Amino acid sequence: GRFRCSYMLTGLSLARSAAEYAHTSRKLVNGLKYTVPRSPLTKLTKTELEYCRLDVVALGEVLQYYREKYGGLYRIPYTLTGELRKEIKARLPFHEKLWIARHTPKTKMFMLLSSAFQGGIARANYFFSGNIIRGVSSGDIASSYPTVLCAFKYPVNTWLYVDSDTAELLDPEKWGVLFHVKLYGVKSTRMNRYLMWSKYITRCPAVDATLDNGRIIECDWIEIAITNIDWKIIKECYTFEKVEYIECYKSKLDYLPREILDHILELYENKTSLKGIKDKEDLYRKSKSMINSYYGCCAQSPLSNNTEFRDNEWHTIPLTEAFIEAELEKKRKSRSNCFLYAVGVWCTAYARKRLFQDVVLKIDTPPEGLDFSAIYYDTDSCKARESGSFKAAREASNRDIDNRLKAMCDHYGFDFERTRPKDKGGIRHPLGYWELEGKNAAKGEPEYSEFKTLGSKRYAYRLQSDGGVYITIAGVSSKYGRKALHNDLRNFKKNMVFDYNCSGKQTAVYKDDQEDFTFKDIDGNMYTSHQRHGIVLMGAEYNLTIDPMYQEIWGEISNEK
Repeated sequence: GRFRCSYMLTGLSLARSAAEYAHTSRKLVNGLKYTVPRSPLTKLTKTELEYCRLDVVALGEVLQYYREKYGGLYRIPYTLTGELRKEIKARLPFHEKLWIARHTPKTKMFMLLSSAFQGGIARANYFFSGNIIRGVSSGDIASSYPTVLCAFKYPVNTWLYVDSDTAELLDPEKWGVLFHVKLYGVKSTRMNRYLMWSKYITRCPAVDATLDNGRIIECDWIEIAITNIDWKIIKECYTFEKVEYIECYKSKLDYLPREILDHILELYENKTSLKGIKDKEDLYRKSKSMINSYYGCCAQSPLSNNTEFRDNEWHTIPLTEAFIEAELEKKRKSRSNCFLYAVGVWCTAYARKRLFQDVVLKIDTPPEGLDFSAIYYDTDSCKARESGSFKAAREASNRDIDNRLKAMCDHYGFDFERTRPKDKGGIRHPLGYWELEGKNAAKGEPEYSEFKTLGSKRYAYRLQSDGGVYITIAGVSSKYGRKALHNDLRNFKKNMVFDYNCSGKQTAVYKDDQEDFTFKDIDGNMYTSHQRHGIVLMGAEYNLTIDPMYQEIWGEISNEK
């Protein structure tokens, strides 16, 4: 058997895992300081000993929970999505597994699908970057990925070559189309850009491109693989001097298997209706973790890990066509696959459509003025000043998802009310609806009294509800990082440095040739270490640098110096 990692299995810290899964024990928090010098001669206090003991006991109880659940150590899955895969495999009938295996793509098709795959779109509107914006609302989609898995159809049939003229005419409600194109003289026509510079097959030199935080404003040429969902959005946002169609492929769309959609609806119902109900915590917890794992399960690459350990060394296996085809052939012979790879590609494309095309583009240049266009958006949320245009875009998207879910329910004979479960207070929560966040959103109050962004995954805000200042910065602890702003968003600016006390960031330093050294421990004992190998976690600072090209774009608008 192989080792199991409790973090990969639960996705939680040990403290959270113990609180969720341990029968009686709980991990102590802050019971041991890691920054003081200790040696084998150091005496541990009772609190420190109890901290160490409960680490082991709590982890043992978490392990016991999974052993009892799966009937043995070696039956425990390796990851959180592995738990979901076990459940899906048990539900899917044999003929569905056979269909998935037989429709595993050939190498060339897989490589094009892999090039077309993108995750969620996260971006700040350069027009607002660096400025404090007042009275900002935040719209959020309820369970975005599970929604599009239920509401939309997917390319689950054989991929067939099609000429470009025919491909452009195919109905996107009936056909999934993969375009392999080369675009020349690319120019953005919108404030909010869509094309990613990093997603390409080949492209012009970077010196011949102008970028907006990784999104293309203009470039000489770029060769890409894209879904017909993305292609429609791109044509709405860009002009081209020339489009060269290299190849196009089509696949008939269909709903995902009944058993999978029934399971998603069941999980969403449980997640919504059981929240906060005593004695239902286990089912609520399981439902929430599983529905959140569905995206990871459908977006998983069919390729196995291309590293192996031999001769006491790790070796990387080159991703040659022969290796890829051998891995895909294994999938064709397997009956344990849950999704075709194209499902993950189209899942994220549909989610981007609901965010970018349905809402962001609708308020790109709204009649209320540029001050009411999208300020910041990320995967399943959009932040903007509330306006008639913003509200109308959300409501139109909600009506569209209602119609799609009704069509799916009619197709499979599901009760449509399953997509609109009630919480314990009797309030309905329709699957996939855009809803305004904030305690007083129903009264029309914005969630943020102040909001400021410096780019993707970098923003700070003051909540309307409690007046507190908070941050969201990739690489910085939200808990400690907010202290560096000293309750003033004007302190959130380019080149700001979060020291290790505020960043919450740690860097691992490895030593494989450590010399003997003598040190004094916390008790005053002198100790000589002869360890050759070691690792230390050191506090690290975080510098809020801004890409020069991005700064050049918004520097003319922002008053920040």
